[in-house]
Amino acid sequence: MMFRPNMNAQQKNTSNRGFTLIEALTSLTVSAIILVGLFASVVAILYHYRNDWVVIDMQNYGHIMLEEIGDRMERAQDIEVTKIADNYAIELTDWDGHRNYITAHESEGFTQDNFPLLRGIDLPIEGLYRDRVLRQRWVELINFDCATLEDAGSHMPYAGAAAFEKSVFMVTFTLALTTKYADTDEIQTEYFKFTRTVFSSNRYLKLKGVKVGPPYEIS
Repeated sequence: MMFRPNMNAQQKNTSNRGFTLIEALTSLTVSAIILVGLFASVVAILYHYRNDWVVIDMQNYGHIMLEEIGDRMERAQDIEVTKIADNYAIELTDWDGHRNYITAHESEGFTQDNFPLLRGIDLPIEGLYRDRVLRQRWVELINFDCATLEDAGSHMPYAGAAAFEKSVFMVTFTLALTTKYADTDEIQTEYFKFTRTVFSSNRYLKLKGVKVGPPYEIS
C-alpha cells in the first residue's frame, strides 16, 4: 500500500523568533519590582535596628552611668572595692571623710546609698515595648565588676609600678536585653558591655606618700 501525504493538513511553523519586545519589557519590569521590594525590606530592617528605642535607651543609660562612676572615682580622696553577692560595690571616701557606696542592682540599676546614682536617670525597664506583665522585652543590669590592675594580675617592671597598679581601676558592667516573641514564644537575650579605665591620682599620690588636699574648699 502506497503512503500518500495529506495535502489538506496545515504545515506547522517550527521557527523560533526569541523574545519579543513586550516579553523583554515584562521581564525587566518584574525584575525591577523584585529588586525594589528587596531593597525596601533591607532598609526597613536596618531602620528598625538603628531606631530601636529600647536599645537606644540602654546605650544612653550605660554610657551616662559609666561616665558618672568614672568622674566620681577620679574626684574621690580614696577608693575601696568590696564584693557584695555576685557584684562589686565601690566605696568612695570624700575629702570631708564621708563615705559613699556605689552598688549595682539587677532591676534598679546603679545606686548610691540606696538612691539612684543620678536623679531622674533610672535603668530603662519601663517604656515602649517594655510591659512588665506581658514580659515583651525586659532590661537587666548584670556582671558589675571593678578591679585594679593589681587584682587583674598586672605586673609592670618599673619603679612605682605597685602604686600605679593599685590606682588604676577597670570598671565593667553588662546590660542584658531579653525579648520574648509573641508568635513563637521564643526568648532571645542580647548583651551590651560597657568598660572604662579610671586612674585615681589621689590614691596614687597617697600610696606614694605625697600629701594632697581637696581640689576645692569645703564650706
